[in-house]
Amino acid sequence: MIGLILFGGGDVTLLSGTSVSFGAGLWRLTLVAAYVAASIAAIGAIGLFVSTLTEVPIAAMATTLGLTITSQVLDAVPQISAIHPWLPSHYWQQFIDVLRDPMALDKVGHGLLAAATYTVLFLTLAWARFTSKDVSS
Repeated sequence: MIGLILFGGGDVTLLSGTSVSFGAGLWRLTLVAAYVAASIAAIGAIGLFVSTLTEVPIAAMATTLGLTITSQVLDAVPQISAIHPWLPSHYWQQFIDVLRDPMALDKVGHGLLAAATYTVLFLTLAWARFTSKDVSS
């Protein structure tokens, strides 16, 4: 909002160099925010599952952070490219394809599918673990 007040609205230049209207730029920004939220939800689901395995909250946070960093590091190693599509961080930067003209949505779709899979899987595991846990402590 402050940027709009200070600099005004107008055409938005995309990464491909073409310009789109202000409304189309806002729509693309909304799509980027939704994609990032889906990616973060996957990490949140993993963190929730890890939190059901321990009594120490800082351990769950540290483990989730460690898994996230490890995923990023493994994704940067080309020698193990066979496991890259299975890493939760592999498709994180595909939101960039929404900011191109035309939008290349094939890898964005893969990223959303991977995020949804991780989210559903780990939320289900967390629910299963939590229902069998004594929560009186």
